[in-house]
Amino acid sequence: MASLFKAAIRSQLSKLSNMFNEESETIALKIPMTRCNEFLVKLHDFVIQEQGVPTITKEDNKMDFQNRLILLNKEVDQNLSQIPSELKTWIQEQNVEIIKHKIQKDISTFSLEEAIEKVINNKDIDSHIKLETLKQFKIIEFNENQKPFKDQIASIVLDKSQSSITTILQKKIDQDDEHFFVNSYEYVLGEKNFILDLQEGSCKFLIDISKFYINNYFQEERDRILNLINDQESVVDLFGDIILDTRLYKERNAKVLTCVTSATLQEFFQDIKKQNSLSHRSASRSLSKAVNEGTQQTPKGLYEIECKNVFNFLEDHFKQKEHSNVFIISRILKDLSFLGSFVGILGKNHQQTENGNGSTEDRPINLFFYYLVNQEEYDNKPLSELIVDNLNQKIIDISSSQINQALFEKSDLGSVTQINFDLPNKILIGVNIKIRSEILNNPVVLIAQVKESYNKSIHSPKIQHDAQDISEYEGDLQKKIKA
Repeated sequence: MASLFKAAIRSQLSKLSNMFNEESETIALKIPMTRCNEFLVKLHDFVIQEQGVPTITKEDNKMDFQNRLILLNKEVDQNLSQIPSELKTWIQEQNVEIIKHKIQKDISTFSLEEAIEKVINNKDIDSHIKLETLKQFKIIEFNENQKPFKDQIASIVLDKSQSSITTILQKKIDQDDEHFFVNSYEYVLGEKNFILDLQEGSCKFLIDISKFYINNYFQEERDRILNLINDQESVVDLFGDIILDTRLYKERNAKVLTCVTSATLQEFFQDIKKQNSLSHRSASRSLSKAVNEGTQQTPKGLYEIECKNVFNFLEDHFKQKEHSNVFIISRILKDLSFLGSFVGILGKNHQQTENGNGSTEDRPINLFFYYLVNQEEYDNKPLSELIVDNLNQKIIDISSSQINQALFEKSDLGSVTQINFDLPNKILIGVNIKIRSEILNNPVVLIAQVKESYNKSIHSPKIQHDAQDISEYEGDLQKKIKA
C-alpha cells in the first residue's frame, strides 16, 4: 500500500521535474580502481562536494571494470590551474587521463531543504520546516509564508521519507496553545487515515490523532509522573491526558478521576477507556481474582471521566467524603492565573474540612503541571526560584492583599524537568510541587479565592457576592493575623 502511495506522489513530483532536472559539467580524473583511496587523500580539498553527486563514479556508457572517475569541483579547469603546482605535478606523473564528465541531477540528488528552497524560490522565505515522526505519520509545522507551498513541500517530504511513512499531516494549532491535547492535526497528503496504533508502557491505544495531540516527548514526562505516584493512589486529572490516565489505572492500580471540558473529548476518552477495559466491572473482576487467590493487596483502581467546568468539578469533588491528594493539570499554563485560582479553591475547601471535623490533613497536596516560561526569564533566574516567585506573586495579585505572608518556598518543589518541545523563545517545563496545609490556611490564599469567586459572579447571576462582604472578610483575616 505504501509503495502505491509513493508512486502517486512521484507522479505529482513529475510536475515539478523541470525545476529539479539539472545538467552540468565538471572535470574528472580517470584513475585505476585500486588507487581510489590514495587519490582521495591527496585531492580531498579539490573533489566535488554536492548533495547526491558521488565523488567517485563509473564513466558514462562504458563497461570499464579497471578504472573509475574521481570528480573534481567545478572551479577546477581542464588544465588543473586551480590546483597547487606540487600536487598538479604529482597528478601528471601518474599518467592519468583528464576528461570532462556530465552530471545529471534530479530530485533524488537534492537534500530536503535544498528541494524545498527550490520550490519556494524566494530567499526571504525560510526553507526550514519543523518535522515530527509518529509511526506512519510525518507531521509538518508550516509557518505562514510556507503555507502556499504546502502541497509541493508535502510531496517532497513524503518522497524523501522511509517507505513506512504513508501520510503527511500539518499541525492545526500552535504548539503553545494551552488546550494542546485537542484538534491538533489536519490531513495534507498521502493515505487519508488518522488512526495511530500506539503502545506506551503496558497499554495499547488506537488513537484518532485528528482529535487528540500526541507528542513523543511527553512519554518521558508521563514516565516521570508515574514514577512519582504511589500504587493505589487517588488521582484527579484536570483537562485530561488519556494516555497518562490509562497508564495510572493499569500500571499503578490508581483511582483516576478525569475532568474534560467538552462532550466530544469525553466521548473520545470513553472510547479509549473501552479499548483498555477500564471500567468498574474490570476492577470488580480484579478484586474477585485477588480474593480467590488469597492475595493481600486489594485492587482499588477505578477510572471515571466527567465533563464539567473545572471549577464546578473541583467544588463537587471536595464535597465527597474522601478526596484526592494528587492533582494533575494536563494543559500548558502560559501564566499561573489558573494555578492561583486552583490553590485558592484548595484553601477554601481545606478550611471547610478543618472546621467540620476539628483536624487538618497533614498530607500535602501533590500537584503536577506544565508551565511555559519565557526564555529571557529562564536565562536570568534559576528555574526553582522562578516558579516559586511567579506562583507567589500570582496569588498575591489575585488577592490584591497587603498581607505579607510567605507562601510557597523552594523546598516545596518536588521535581522540575525541561520538556523537549520546540517553541521559539519559550521553555516548557514539567513541575511537581507540594502544597502544604500551612499554604492552604494562609489568609492570602483564602482572600484570593473569595476575590476570584466575586470576579466570576459578575458574569453569573447564580452567584451573589458583594464587594463590601469581601472587604469585611479580608479585614477579619487581617485581624486574625495581627492577633
